[in-house]
Amino acid sequence: MRVVLGLLLTAACFGQSRAPAVETIRKDELRADLFFLASDAMRGRLTGTREYAIAAEWIAARYARLGLQPVAPDGSFYHRFDLVLSRPAEGNRLIVSTGPDSRRVARQGEDFYPLIFSADAEARGPVSFRRFGISAPDLNWEDYKGRSVKGSIVMIFEGEPAPNDAKSEFDGLVTSEYANSLRKIFAAQSQGASAVLIVNPRAREENPIRLFASTARTYWPATPPHLESYTLA
Repeated sequence: MRVVLGLLLTAACFGQSRAPAVETIRKDELRADLFFLASDAMRGRLTGTREYAIAAEWIAARYARLGLQPVAPDGSFYHRFDLVLSRPAEGNRLIVSTGPDSRRVARQGEDFYPLIFSADAEARGPVSFRRFGISAPDLNWEDYKGRSVKGSIVMIFEGEPAPNDAKSEFDGLVTSEYANSLRKIFAAQSQGASAVLIVNPRAREENPIRLFASTARTYWPATPPHLESYTLA
């Protein structure tokens, strides 16, 4: 993790006063702070590590030394939040039925894989396709029109419509917030869906099955990664 110190330099102009307490900024102090936070001993201050906690305590102590007033409800400088660490458990499975006597057991890592925020639960029901699963009244876009999806397993496309169209109402070439998979799952949940299947609509490579398996291995590596996958609770 890099520490970036941004300094805003303004040209002196007529009638402009100096920033308050600007003379208290010292190059040697900035250098000392940078070398402490970015030192090898801090090991990148990765989430959930001892060094992460040390950095937070150091910053809080510096705020106190500067005479800043804490505004957190508990009277501290900390804005506390909960993180969830996800790892795949045994027994994940997906069974697809196409008729009374026809069913297929999908293979984890080759046909499907759970997302990092998937619930530890079981769901079943008819599949209801809802395009990109986006509900955006401000953009006059609604994928949940018509028949209710309550109790259904909603199948949606990953991403957003026309991602390569600079004139797209979904922030043009910039990936919009509506493409966020978690946001889509919340939208399906609010509609009463029991589960969500997300499909990549743009897998046009020569061997999409091999590509999917490669993506699954990257998402859930066989050995625990050095950087654990956390999400906000």
